[in-house]
Amino acid sequence: MTAAATMSATRRAELILHEVETLPTLPSVAMRLMRITSAEDADLKEIIRLIEADPPLAAKVLSMCRRAELGLGARVTTVERAVVLLGLEMLKSIVLGVQVMDWSSTHAERGSQPGAAGTKPGTFDREGFWRHCISVACGAEMIAAKHRELEVQPGEAFVAGLLHDLGKVALQMVLPQAYAQVIEMADTRSANIADIEAQVIGLDHHTAGKRLAERWQLPTVLTEAIWLHGQRCEALPPGPNRKLVGIVRTADALCRRLHLGWSGNHTMPESTAELCRSAGLHPQRVDALSAPLLEAVSERCADLGLGDAPSEQMVVDALASANRQLSRLNTTIERRTKDSASRAKVLDGVSEFLSRAKPALGVVETVTEVARSVSKMFGEGTSVVVYDTGRVAMNGRPSQNDERPYSMWIVLEFDGSGNRLASDVIDRPEVGAGDATNRFAEVALRTVESVRSVLNRPGAAVLNLLPASVIGHDEAGVVMVHDREDAVRALGRKQVGALLTAWGSALGAAIREEAGSRLGEQLAEANRVLADMQRELSESQSMARLAELTAGAAHEFNNPLAVISGRAQLMAGTVVDPKHKAAVASIVQGARQLSDLVQRLHVIARPPVPTFDRTTVSDVLSEAVKRAVLRAPRKNAQGVPTEIRVSVPSNLPAARLDREQITQAMTEVLANALEADPRDFVDVRVQIDALDDRLLVQVTDTGRGMSEHAVRHALDPFFSHKTAGRQPGLGLTLAHRLIQLHGGTIRIESEPEDGTIVSIALKDWRWDTAAGTRGANNGM
Repeated sequence: MTAAATMSATRRAELILHEVETLPTLPSVAMRLMRITSAEDADLKEIIRLIEADPPLAAKVLSMCRRAELGLGARVTTVERAVVLLGLEMLKSIVLGVQVMDWSSTHAERGSQPGAAGTKPGTFDREGFWRHCISVACGAEMIAAKHRELEVQPGEAFVAGLLHDLGKVALQMVLPQAYAQVIEMADTRSANIADIEAQVIGLDHHTAGKRLAERWQLPTVLTEAIWLHGQRCEALPPGPNRKLVGIVRTADALCRRLHLGWSGNHTMPESTAELCRSAGLHPQRVDALSAPLLEAVSERCADLGLGDAPSEQMVVDALASANRQLSRLNTTIERRTKDSASRAKVLDGVSEFLSRAKPALGVVETVTEVARSVSKMFGEGTSVVVYDTGRVAMNGRPSQNDERPYSMWIVLEFDGSGNRLASDVIDRPEVGAGDATNRFAEVALRTVESVRSVLNRPGAAVLNLLPASVIGHDEAGVVMVHDREDAVRALGRKQVGALLTAWGSALGAAIREEAGSRLGEQLAEANRVLADMQRELSESQSMARLAELTAGAAHEFNNPLAVISGRAQLMAGTVVDPKHKAAVASIVQGARQLSDLVQRLHVIARPPVPTFDRTTVSDVLSEAVKRAVLRAPRKNAQGVPTEIRVSVPSNLPAARLDREQITQAMTEVLANALEADPRDFVDVRVQIDALDDRLLVQVTDTGRGMSEHAVRHALDPFFSHKTAGRQPGLGLTLAHRLIQLHGGTIRIESEPEDGTIVSIALKDWRWDTAAGTRGANNGM
């Protein structure tokens, strides 16, 4: 129990005890008589005046004196004479017994009944209760009289026995409905009523009786007898009142064994030998009291106005009570035997299920194992399971990037052997304005067609395999409908609860495992996106720095290059010597190459905005092939020019591209493939990605290949894996930059001596889409 629950239970118990303390006090006659008789110098005249002031009480006292055992007959006609003959202890027991019973009758709950025979379950048998209390009082009085060495006054023992269960009356008055439930549960379970009181109400009749006794200012010895008589004597604190408590406990067990009256306690009492040993009593003396006890109880009940049944009738009543208790015990034994068989079946079923249902199975496979377990536990019958894939996978936390988060339900149908008959994925039903408070199970039962078909059959049962509270969202969960409700009920509520706990635990573990797996995938994807963003940021920063560099280079280089190129061309027209003429031509060629390099750097750093036109991919590739062959002519080992083979689907639709930029990008890629000295031809293949409609262009060569380091830096400016000074290392960088302008990507795969694959992917490339028709020549 949690700390909050403990505090709540304690608070409730205190409130109930407060209500007990507000019960009416004893009549003033009893209260004053208790105080007078407790004093060492009790005034008999004051006692006589008190009794004479209450005519009904006076009549009861006179009737007690006319018992045959006193030998006085009708000669006792005054209260004064009766008081002298009875003595203070006997007088106190008579007066207190009469007053307490009158108090109980005056304030009794309407639901209480005067007799035990024929009373309905949960009824407080008031007459049977007081008959039991009088029986315990007589038994305690007789035990005390037979054990004078204990120095316990018989009259005091009588009063303690009479009041020992006073707390039951108090609880029944304060909480009549709750106490009716306590009585019924104790009867049904053949249990100790004090245990049921603590379970249902929060405190037992021992504590309630103690509080009421303190409220009435009863002597401490009586208060402790009321409070502690339910405890074993070994557990009692040492003190002068311990002997009286042991006598009352023994008398109570004796009377319950003889079935005298109604105590509400249906457990078997302890043996006489055990009770006497712990209380310091002689078992033989106690056992010998059984026969005279019946006679004494009969007389005291008549004296106190609780019927005039002879002792023979009390024996008959006791036998009837014993038979009823025996019948209850037989019923309890049968029920517990049946429960034991059910528990054994459930234990075997749970063990087998848990051995098969591992978290790594996944949710659907675990649901299948649940269906097989259901079939074994409840017998053959159709089952339908519904669960929310999205909500259970993400624990009810919708993704911000998903326009339709967690909208799918999976519906699985199983046959009588737990084999899957059908499965379906449906959109999560919309919850209307009037259904705002509905939970997952309620919506599923009302909307899913296969579920409703099973519910329409007579005797269908609904099993909430995983409540929304476990998932973390009101509209999520896992629910099963099974068409054998009779089998579910037959197994028992507790057993079914244990099964649901096992099934739910396995499902919860599978869900968490699946959620963790998906979360891992999402983390990996997030890391990849983050890495791409970091790379793009780094490239953007590099390009920004390169733009500044090329802008300055273009400004500083262009004028000198123009002068060099112009003067060299003039010199070429005047120089006659072939050697000098070749030197001047190399100067002109070098100036042109340097000018081209600055221009390419400028395009990479500050590319022009694409101008999209309607074109065909075949035309773009044909032009790129021509340019690549002119720029990097290569021959294979047989001296035959390296061939570039292009494969384009015949039904490829028109494309929305900046033709010149894409042609330039493909030229760079193809020239790079030719310069790798492929053993065979260069293969170019075009296709459409069926998953996301991207245009894919793959260029494959069988050349020298690249190292891992070269692949990682192939798109960096000025990087080249070729011999230093042969290439500037800007071709693939330029191609990458132009592809990016079209929202595309370029990826390189290569192994040394095993060729290279360059993959280009373009999004939103179709001319006939909205993106393609909204602005053909405006760069949008």
